[in-house]
Amino acid sequence: MVFTGLNVRTLGEFVIIEPGAAIRLCEDELMPLVTGYVDRGYRKFVFNLRDVHYMDSASLGGIVQSFGIVTRRGGRFVLCSCVPRLIDLLETTKLHRVFEIFDAEDEAIRSFR
Repeated sequence: MVFTGLNVRTLGEFVIIEPGAAIRLCEDELMPLVTGYVDRGYRKFVFNLRDVHYMDSASLGGIVQSFGIVTRRGGRFVLCSCVPRLIDLLETTKLHRVFEIFDAEDEAIRSFR
């Protein structure tokens, strides 16, 4: 994936990933990032999509694969702050049944407790 303005930060035991306005196909960028944090012991991931207005299907697949990496290692990977267009995409692809989706980052973080 090519992230326009990717921001990754840790907040205690959480990894907060904030991609920029658009996510476009570019193999092997998100999964190694997530794997690196998982390998360092992080198990709580919040993917904050508040600024994302475009996502292609391959990028959505990368997010699904990252979800798998985290959950297979006993963690949780949740989404938050999705714009309506992304909610429509998640519903169309039925991924809203796979991902936990929260309205805001603080709500997503509280869900881990």
